[in-house]
Amino acid sequence: MGVLGIEHVVDKIDSEGLRRLVVKQKKEYESLIQRVHAAFPNVEDKEPGMISESMIEMKTMFASDNDIVKMLMKGCNNAVISMTEVIHSQQCIDAKLKSLADDVEDVSKNYEEQLKSYL
Repeated sequence: MGVLGIEHVVDKIDSEGLRRLVVKQKKEYESLIQRVHAAFPNVEDKEPGMISESMIEMKTMFASDNDIVKMLMKGCNNAVISMTEVIHSQQCIDAKLKSLADDVEDVSKNYEEQLKSYL
């Protein structure tokens, strides 16, 4: 959902610095997705539904940069929570999966910290 969210907001961002940060983050998420596919080739991407895309579009239609930053930070926080749950939900977790989950968590925390300066 990170890449999808970014694709829907990037053209609505006024601040050039924020836009560069968001584009950089999209590339990091895409790199993580490629790593997941390399490590687990049988895993399929879950396609976002039309409702998800519509909700993102509605929430960002008249959003300011500040509103967009808050939404992106919430997305980062959700990613951290999800990855922490993945890591702690299994006693025996595949080392590759744990490493990827840790990386998603780290990237999301770092991105969230960078976004704070745009509030």
